[in-house]
Amino acid sequence: MDGRKTLYELSNNHGIKVYDQNNTYLGKTTPFTAIAHDGKSIGSIEIETSPDEFKWISGYGVHVIGLGIKIVD
Repeated sequence: MDGRKTLYELSNNHGIKVYDQNNTYLGKTTPFTAIAHDGKSIGSIEIETSPDEFKWISGYGVHVIGLGIKIVD
């Protein structure tokens, strides 16, 4: 898919809405990201799934204008 990037690369601001492959809302990005600079890691981002609940996720997605980040795999 064209425009596919790691979630780490796409998470350049907090508050970006994140959706799965079925367009189900997962949460919004926080300011926190992590990556190991070992040449293998694609990094992870933290999302707020509900008030006071957070989850770390990793993968690939695309930025969809007006929607946010859509995970593609």
